[in-house]
Amino acid sequence: MDLSGTRPRHWKSEVLSISIQAHSFEDRILKIDHVHIGSGASLGHHAVLFYGANIGDGALVTPHSVIMKNERLDANATYAGCPAERVAD
Repeated sequence: MDLSGTRPRHWKSEVLSISIQAHSFEDRILKIDHVHIGSGASLGHHAVLFYGANIGDGALVTPHSVIMKNERLDANATYAGCPAERVAD
């Protein structure tokens, strides 16, 4: 998979076009957790982050990727897919 050129430029202000699902009902129990987005991380449009996700500093999540609950992404790595998998360093 060629991901060259997918990392967007960083602007002084950030605009997010993603979905963050910081809660869910599982077996009739409400579960809530934080979502952490590290410094310099890039999130592709329409990416979905579930509760407990931790995106490492400088990580790249490609468009339409899904980060599952409580998943931790390594710093400066690239992730793609549904569910997202590491595809490059």
